Amino acid sequence: MLLCHITTTHWGLNYLNIMEIGMTFSRDFFSGEVVEGDWFEHVLGWWKHKDDKNILFLKYEDMKKDLQKVVMKVSEFIGYDVEPTVIDTVVEKSSFDYMKANPATNFSRNSIFARREGCEPFIRKGIVGDWKNIFSNDQSDRMDRKYESLMTD
Repeated sequence: MLLCHITTTHWGLNYLNIMEIGMTFSRDFFSGEVVEGDWFEHVLGWWKHKDDKNILFLKYEDMKKDLQKVVMKVSEFIGYDVEPTVIDTVVEKSSFDYMKANPATNFSRNSIFARREGCEPFIRKGIVGDWKNIFSNDQSDRMDRKYESLMTD
C-alpha cells in the first residue's frame, strides 16, 4: 500500500486524504491494477526461486529488528568478508533516519518529488505495522484471505 500511496500523492493527487487513497488503492491493488503491477504475481514469481542459491529474500521487519544481522547476512550471501567497521558504516547509512535525511534516497527532498501540502513524504515513518492505521478492518481481512490463499507453500 505504501508504494502506491507514495506514488499517488507525489504525482499531484494531494487533494485526496490518506483514507481516500487507501480505499482507492485497495480496490486497485486487489485487482492488480496499480502502476507497479500485481504485487502477488511479482512476489510469487520470485518466491518460486526462494531456495535457489542466488536468491535472497529479506523482510523489512527483520531489518527493523536487527539491521546489523541483515547486513551481515547480505554480506555472507554475496560472498564478501568485510571488516566490522564496514558493516557498521553500511548499517548507519542504511538506517531509516539516515535514508530519510539523504536527498539521494528520500525523493520527497528532490525537486521533482517535492513534498506538496497535504502529501505524505516519500519516506514516511519507518515503523512496522503502520498499515493498521490505513487499512480498514475489511481491507485487512481481505488482504489476509488473499495472502493466505496465494502465498502459502
